Amino acid sequence: MRALLQEAAKEYDFVILDSPPLLNVADTRILASVVDATILVVKGGDTPRQVVQYAQSQARAAGANLMGVVLNNLNIHSNGDSYYAYSHAGYAHLRE
Repeated sequence: MRALLQEAAKEYDFVILDSPPLLNVADTRILASVVDATILVVKGGDTPRQVVQYAQSQARAAGANLMGVVLNNLNIHSNGDSYYAYSHAGYAHLRE
């Protein structure tokens, strides 16, 4: 896999890989350790904070260069009952 990624990097400016969930498959942790950067994708409003924190610690333990987190499936019009409510205010300007 490392050789494949090196060859792809010679040909392309960006090589983006999509992998199975980090906590479900050992191969994902191995892959995270050989790429330049890793981004966690988290289902907003559904994935518990503790699971996200554990995934982050597992990524770092695997040697991943964790660049950030993307929240998908996020309802910006929610009533603010979830721990993602802080994001709601950040999107207020988009609705105006």
